[in-house]
Amino acid sequence: MFGEYGISIGLALCVILALAVGSTFTPVIPRGEGPVPQAELAEIAAQEFSYCSTNLEGVDCACFAGRAGQVMTHERLEIRGAERIDPAELARLQATESC
Repeated sequence: MFGEYGISIGLALCVILALAVGSTFTPVIPRGEGPVPQAELAEIAAQEFSYCSTNLEGVDCACFAGRAGQVMTHERLEIRGAERIDPAELARLQATESC
């Protein structure tokens, strides 16, 4: 049907198919944001300490602020097709459970 180009066309289609399948199952390479400046970490911890002292009872607010600051400033991997929770909610949930 394709004559002398049949093998070449078939090979090209196989390569294209292999690339399409490979790119679908290849993990996403995360983009690093670099280290978080200490001033930003201190600001987040101060905000979380204030939140803890006004809204939570029976929680060590210093521990809460430290844990929440760590979670909120931690690099987040972007995973294709995954749902992500709000970083503030995640930080407060983990800090409340830990402290």
